[in-house]
Amino acid sequence: MSPCLAALLLTLAVEVPVVTLVYLRPGRQALRALALAVVVNLVTNPFLCVVLRRWMPTWDSAVLLGEVLAVTLEALAYWAVLRPRSVGRAMLASGLANLLSFAIGLWVL
Repeated sequence: MSPCLAALLLTLAVEVPVVTLVYLRPGRQALRALALAVVVNLVTNPFLCVVLRRWMPTWDSAVLLGEVLAVTLEALAYWAVLRPRSVGRAMLASGLANLLSFAIGLWVL
């Protein structure tokens, strides 16, 4: 399995449940959060793994910039789509999800 695919699968396994739990409310909100978390990670993770790795001079700089972009873009998506519309909740969901997936990735991969 390629390192990028392994990173994507780990990211989805960790981040999707975290975001879903942060936005857990009765009704369709949890399903909407789950779907959105999958979609945003299918965009941000490959970008980090493939594009930034080629553009940045070192892997460390690619990871740093990629994580900052991922947290920001994912939080923006959560804020725009999910309810209640809260910058704090969107940043919590994105920040916590990315922190956990990054930490687990360092440990597992």
